[in-house]
Amino acid sequence: MSLFTLHSQQQQRPAPLTPERLEAALGGNLCRCTGYRPIRDAALSMQESSWKAPQWIDASQPAHTPLTAPQSAEANTDLFAQPTTLSQLTELRRHYPSARLVAGATDLWLENTQRLALLNQLIDVTRVDELRHIEESIFDEQPGWWVGAGVTYSQLEPLLETHYPAFAHLLHRLGSQQVRNRGTLGGNIANASPIGDTPPVLLALNAWVELANQDGSRALPLSDFLLDYKKTALAADEVVSRIFIPQLADDAVLKVWKLSKRREDDISAVLGAFHYRIGDGVMQDVRISFGGMAAIPKRALQTEAALTGQPIAKENFQAAQRALSEEFQPMSDVRGTQHYRHQVAANLLERLYLSLSVPNQEVMLHAYAH
Repeated sequence: MSLFTLHSQQQQRPAPLTPERLEAALGGNLCRCTGYRPIRDAALSMQESSWKAPQWIDASQPAHTPLTAPQSAEANTDLFAQPTTLSQLTELRRHYPSARLVAGATDLWLENTQRLALLNQLIDVTRVDELRHIEESIFDEQPGWWVGAGVTYSQLEPLLETHYPAFAHLLHRLGSQQVRNRGTLGGNIANASPIGDTPPVLLALNAWVELANQDGSRALPLSDFLLDYKKTALAADEVVSRIFIPQLADDAVLKVWKLSKRREDDISAVLGAFHYRIGDGVMQDVRISFGGMAAIPKRALQTEAALTGQPIAKENFQAAQRALSEEFQPMSDVRGTQHYRHQVAANLLERLYLSLSVPNQEVMLHAYAH
């Protein structure tokens, strides 16, 4: 199916089919039978064969009238609804507060396949028009972009590549291309997983979340939205509608580093996001956040304080490492022990120090990480 899609794209928008492009298209296919070479050879030969495009079915419109009014609000009533407007979605949410919202469902379906949970009330948000837009705007006196909660990673990628290259690079390690075509920024936030990849970056960027219900909307910092493990400030009748990502200042830097057991298609053990400016030889506007170090993605406030207003010196980063070890008590699980997580988080601070203090050191570190 991945090759079929790639071939279709080739016919509609001809472009050289390079090994790198092929590798990106097949990134989500893990073969354990040493079959990569013949698959690659067959794929590269596709451009030599003629092919007639199939008749695509237009799935942009709902196949039936979306359910907008409840037939019964009982918790055990089966429900599947596909609203097309935010008003319809919030009305359904009000009447069915226990229904699960479905966007990419890249994590939700695991509850069924691994935990055998019954998902008998589902509201599909993928056709809600208001959730699918990216809008440049000014919010709280900051320029930036409102990103609809239903925008997929693939749709978000051009914006990130232009304005947040470190964030865009992370996307290449966030699942496979198939996952990025389905997974949404809003879903990754609302899921409130301690090892979600995007919340630590958004925390370092001082992102905001807009929540909507039938009465209107409210906005709050992402740091106030994430409360505890799988717990958010979302009320029973609310949905995540948009996320505001502030624009980086011209002299600001964002760095994002993810550690996982396998480079491709793997969940984070620890993810660190670092925002800062260098002014008059000292670090300013330092915002550091981690995933995998607490019950939620979390700002490292004590670590930030240890570096803010300080020159780039080894002793200052050592003080930040000590602060880091005191403010986080990560758990041990299959992805890493508490000691491992403490160590690698401290190592990321060391990496930041080396990238700032040693000429060309960041290039060497980047090559080593690959």
